[in-house]
Amino acid sequence: MAQVRDRPYPATGFTVDIGVELACSEVELPELQEVIVEYRAGDDKAGVRLLPVQPRLGELVLRRGFDGDLALYSWWRAVADGTPDVRNVVITILDESRTEVARVMLRGALPSAYRLGPLNADATAGGALMESLAARVVDVAIE
Repeated sequence: MAQVRDRPYPATGFTVDIGVELACSEVELPELQEVIVEYRAGDDKAGVRLLPVQPRLGELVLRRGFDGDLALYSWWRAVADGTPDVRNVVITILDESRTEVARVMLRGALPSAYRLGPLNADATAGGALMESLAARVVDVAIE
């Protein structure tokens, strides 16, 4: 489904769906790594071999201005209270005309951290009150 073109897509066009659509200002997608081990049999004359063992996925981080909608906090709170609220998250990549060009599907997302703030009484600091949620994921697929 990903549409190839001769220049990169802007990083500013995306939607976030965690079961409900969220307006996020920033999304950090998990880093995808492969755990590699070095292996050498005692009689192996070729030297060390590299063997892929297991994929390792970083955390998904969602950030947005706090507007009173408690969707992110409620998801984290449910998990913190012992409810295994595992979700599939879909990030849809959009082009300049807001047309879908790719999807990042994050399966088995489970919140690991929530943050509201920082608060700052300095009126010259400006800016919006931000909230963020970090989640571990089981699998990532890009289409």
